[in-house]
Amino acid sequence: MLKMVDGTGIIGVDMVCPLGGTVSPPQPPNYDNVEMEGVGSLMLPNSLKAPLERLELIGNSVQGENPAPDNPQEIKSAGRKSRNLFDITKLPLNHDGTKFVIPETALNTFIFEEHQFEENTQYTLSAQKVTSKNEQSAIIRFYYTDGTRSEINVKNLETKSLTSISGKTVDYLLIGNPYKAEHEVFGLQLEKGTTATDYEPYGYLLDVKVTGKNLFNLTDNYIWGWFAGYQTQISLYSVNAVVYMPCKPNTTYTIYGRTNINGNNNVKNRVATANDFPAGGTKLHNITETQLSNPVTITTDELSKYLVIMAVTDNECDMSTREQVLKKNVSKMMVIIGNAPTSYEPYTEQTVQIALDEPLRGIGEYKDMLTKDGVVRRILEAPLVKYLKPVINGNVGNRYVFAEVPNANINYDRERCMSNVGFTNSTEKKKYIPHPYQLNFLIRVADDDTIEMVKEKIKDIIVAYTAKEPITEPLPESVQQQLQALHSENGVTHIFVDSGEVPCGIKLTYRKEK
Repeated sequence: MLKMVDGTGIIGVDMVCPLGGTVSPPQPPNYDNVEMEGVGSLMLPNSLKAPLERLELIGNSVQGENPAPDNPQEIKSAGRKSRNLFDITKLPLNHDGTKFVIPETALNTFIFEEHQFEENTQYTLSAQKVTSKNEQSAIIRFYYTDGTRSEINVKNLETKSLTSISGKTVDYLLIGNPYKAEHEVFGLQLEKGTTATDYEPYGYLLDVKVTGKNLFNLTDNYIWGWFAGYQTQISLYSVNAVVYMPCKPNTTYTIYGRTNINGNNNVKNRVATANDFPAGGTKLHNITETQLSNPVTITTDELSKYLVIMAVTDNECDMSTREQVLKKNVSKMMVIIGNAPTSYEPYTEQTVQIALDEPLRGIGEYKDMLTKDGVVRRILEAPLVKYLKPVINGNVGNRYVFAEVPNANINYDRERCMSNVGFTNSTEKKKYIPHPYQLNFLIRVADDDTIEMVKEKIKDIIVAYTAKEPITEPLPESVQQQLQALHSENGVTHIFVDSGEVPCGIKLTYRKEK
C-alpha cells in the first residue's frame, strides 16, 4: 500500500516480510524550514534541492543629506531603471505586453508627444521583431525642435535602428501610416545613445538569480582578450587575455581550476582583485601568485569589484607592458565564497526578471514588498503640484497655498515622508510647511504670486509618503510561474537580487538539512 508521509511530499511504502517480520518504511529526511533575511544577496548553507517556500523582496529608499529648496536631493529607491524609455501602456494603439499593432486605419499616431527629451541628446530606436501584412510600410519619425525630421520604415526596425541626429534636440516621435500598412511591432525600445542594445521591458527592473556554490559562469562575458571557450575549459592565447568575474567587497573567495601550459613554462597564473576592470593599462593590486591546480584564497578590499585570473610573466601585472604570446588552458573553473575545502561542482543558474511600473520604496519601518503573488505598496510618491488647490489664502504678507495628498497615512509625522527638497517652518526661508497631523502642505507664497506662478515654482517637488491603506498590485502570471519555479540547490545556494543603486531586502524560507 502507498501512503503520503504528512508534510514531506515523500511516498512511503508499507512492506510485509515473507518470513512474518515487518520491514520499517523509509524515513523522511531530517530537515528544518529555515527563514533567512539579507540585503541584496543571501547564502543558504546545507540547503536541500526544493522550492523556495517563501520569497519576499523588500523595498528601500535613500537620498542625500539635508534636502532643502536650495539643496534638492533625488529620492532613490530599489529597482534598476530600464534603459528602455518606451512605455507601451501610454501608446493609443492596441497593445499586449511587448507587442503593439499599427492598424491600416492609423494615419498619424504620437508615440511620445508629452515625453521630455533632453536637449542636445541623441536617442536610438529599435525593435525585436516586426511582422507586416503587406508590402507597404508605416514610418516612424524623429521630429526635432528646429522643425526638421528623420525617419525609418517600421519593417526595417528589426534589422537596423534609427538614431537621432547629433547636435539636434528631439521634440517628439510619431508613427506615420500614409500607405495604410498594418504591422505588429514586438519589443520597441527607445534609449539614450547611438547604439541599440538588447531589449529590456520599460519600468524598474529587479533581476533575481539563484546559483549553487560555484559562482563562476563560463558562458557569461567574463573573458577579455584573445580566447576560445569550450564548455568547462577556456584557452587563453595571449598574455592580454584574462578571466574575470564580479565580486563583492570585503569578502573571502577561493578559486579552483586546472591549468596546462603549452609554450613558455615560466608563465604562471596570478589571481588579483580589481577596482575597475577591464581597462588596458590598469595595474591590478593585492596579487597572489599561484598555479590554479592548487586552490588559492583571496580576500577583497572595500573597493574591489572584480576577481581577475590571468597569465603573466612579470611581477607587476601591468596590462600595458605584457607582450609575450602563449597558450594556456584553464579547465573546471570554480569560485566559491569562503575557504572551506570542497569538490568541483558545475555552475547552475536560475533567473527571473521582474519589471515594475514603480520601484520598491521604503521609509523607516514602512516598506513596499514583492511576494510571489504581487506587490504590496505601502509607500506612494507624487509631485506636490498635482494636489495643489487652485486658491490662495491669507492676508498680504502672510499668504499660503494649500496642497492635500490623498490616501496618506493618518497621524502623519516627518519620519513617514521624504521629499527631494525637504520642508521647513523657518519664516526666513518662507517655503513649505507640512501639517502636523496629515499629509497637507501650507506653501508660503509671495504677495504677487498667482496660482500658475506657484505651480511653476513647486513643479519639481516630489513627495514620498506612507499610504493610509496598502495597495496590492498583481504580478503577471508568467512572472508568478517563474518565481514559483525557483528552487534551492543541494549543499550551498546563493540568492542574488540586482535592484540598481539601492539594494532591496530579501526574506525567504528554505529547506535545510539538519
